Amino acid sequence: MNIILLTSIIAIVHIFITVSEKHFLKNTDLTVFMLLRNSILHMVFVLGFIIYNWKNGKIDISKYVDLINNKNMYLHIVIYCIILGINLYLHKYGVQKFDLSLFIPLATIIYVIGLSIFGIYYLKEPTNKYKTIGIILACISIYLINYTDSISNVE
Repeated sequence: MNIILLTSIIAIVHIFITVSEKHFLKNTDLTVFMLLRNSILHMVFVLGFIIYNWKNGKIDISKYVDLINNKNMYLHIVIYCIILGINLYLHKYGVQKFDLSLFIPLATIIYVIGLSIFGIYYLKEPTNKYKTIGIILACISIYLINYTDSISNVE
């Protein structure tokens, strides 16, 4: 699959989720929302896992045995769940309290910079001057779009 197509699909899904959150979270308790959202996501994930691994009338999990037996993995899952919980709470708070046109672009700038730094220094992903210039221009463009919106709201 083409990277542009994949990221476009992810972006469209994310736009739908974010707008839905803005609409539904106005009068919804965070606990109820997270419970419903995560339950649905887990059901979709389990169904996808079953369909993907279905072979000859049974589920083939032989390739996951080493992963399941890795005790270090469970610590990573606990840490991931804690970070995900904090992220969900902060995201819910930002979507409820701020305009989407302000909150999401600012979060995106931090997301772009953070993932770029993580990818380059921790994952040792290759970079060059064009990628660096592209990241800087992406952040500047997101800032300018948001800045021009805030100026037009003042006038």
